[in-house]
Amino acid sequence: MEPLTAEEINEKIHEIEQRIGRLSPMQKVLIGTDGSVTNLLEMASGHPVTITTRVQEIVAADAEAAAALEIEPGEEVNHRVVELKDSVTGEVLIYAVSCTPLRRLAPGFRQDLMRADIPIGRILRNHRIESRREITDARLIQAGTDLARTFNIHRSESMLSRKYRIIHREEPLIAIEEIFPGTAFADGIRVLVETPSRIHITLLDMNAASGRVDGGIGVALDEPGCVLDARKSMDIDVRGGGEAARNRVIEAARAVTEGLGLPGGAEITLHA
Repeated sequence: MEPLTAEEINEKIHEIEQRIGRLSPMQKVLIGTDGSVTNLLEMASGHPVTITTRVQEIVAADAEAAAALEIEPGEEVNHRVVELKDSVTGEVLIYAVSCTPLRRLAPGFRQDLMRADIPIGRILRNHRIESRREITDARLIQAGTDLARTFNIHRSESMLSRKYRIIHREEPLIAIEEIFPGTAFADGIRVLVETPSRIHITLLDMNAASGRVDGGIGVALDEPGCVLDARKSMDIDVRGGGEAARNRVIEAARAVTEGLGLPGGAEITLHA
């Protein structure tokens, strides 16, 4: 597995921006850094970062983990899922999944990794392990139920994901995926709009005897639904979704800006 070059990382970022709009400098740094993410988060938030371990188990490596770690499928690995949180606000900043071959771990390192809520970067530093990080992928994924619950967002929202390996003595020591919402660490205000679908049942007053023609009874459904976010821009620009959906959003946005005489436009991303 070859690491991404700086040029390839920039290409990945460009592909992401084509789908959800411009990324902030902080978002780009979190995707492309080969240093400690924990340190970056603490500098950005001004607060210490704590770790909450959600899953800690020894499992057999599947094909994907084996390829990333350059081991045989079925070999024992430590599977760890953690949340990196702002220690003051309790906000989840990063969701991280890691796999580590047990046979490559020194006893002390293994104990810290499996028993303590310590960031991996600090474990490496505490044990004076010389290593480097190799970024192998950067992409968009959909939140889904678990990540939506973790970050308190809609399950259709776009998430930024990056994968990398920590290399020690020219062997992969840990394979990691870090995930955070596409709206996190943004450099501007975004407005998120979520609308459910609706099954129409009947009108409240079929002949307007009550004096009201509009109004009916229906049932709102979580799925399918529509989720979009918008931020201020000079022009109206819509990304994501299908062509028909984008055209409808453009027409609606133009009608609002022209009808209210609003200057500028909006950069809108359709998530579902």
